[in-house]
Amino acid sequence: MIIHAKDYILRNFSMTDAREFYQMTHDDDKIKTYVPSAYPNDPQEAYMIVNVYSKGDNINDFYLVIEKDNIMIGAIIAVRTIGMTLDTSAIIFKPYRGKGIMTVVLNQFKRWLKNHTDFEIMSLVIKKDNEASLRHVQKCGVILQKEDEEYKFYKIYLKEGCTMAFNKSRNQCVVCEGGKWVKVTNNHVGKDVYDRKTNERIGTLIEPNPNTHMLQLRLINGKTVTIR
Repeated sequence: MIIHAKDYILRNFSMTDAREFYQMTHDDDKIKTYVPSAYPNDPQEAYMIVNVYSKGDNINDFYLVIEKDNIMIGAIIAVRTIGMTLDTSAIIFKPYRGKGIMTVVLNQFKRWLKNHTDFEIMSLVIKKDNEASLRHVQKCGVILQKEDEEYKFYKIYLKEGCTMAFNKSRNQCVVCEGGKWVKVTNNHVGKDVYDRKTNERIGTLIEPNPNTHMLQLRLINGKTVTIR
């Protein structure tokens, strides 16, 4: 798979990338701190990491080299978690940081996912002291979900009409339109509904109750919930 992003190419990893991957990542404190799962302590570990990356299926997981002029300058790692969500990380190697590359490639990857897959959400978890990454993701249409003492948790909604149930009783549903959450209406009948916390599909919006004229959610167990 090849994705073009202005002057950059996103392509699948191959085993021939192991040596260059080690050279670009070893002794890089930022990768060691922020993406430790991609940090090789020695060439053998780099070979093992690239062996995993080269087996990405571009269906449930994407392991992509970011390349310019046949030189590896970074990587994107995106793995399906729950439902139609991709847990996503982008790495730009030391010599190429500070040039806005992360913003360009993340936005292009986002567009590719929108046009070629059924994924609905990209999730990103960024340490609060990683100021450069926090700046870049603000230019990628992220929505802050929550934060704790150490991390900020973001989501990028890929599909217009991505619908979520926002409370335990599931009688309050909202839909993503233009990057914002708005209350569902009769226009959203037929949309699948996902649980906000787990991203699991819980049911489908159906026609309003003829007695109350209120929209309904039919759960996968067959029960019906009235949307308030």
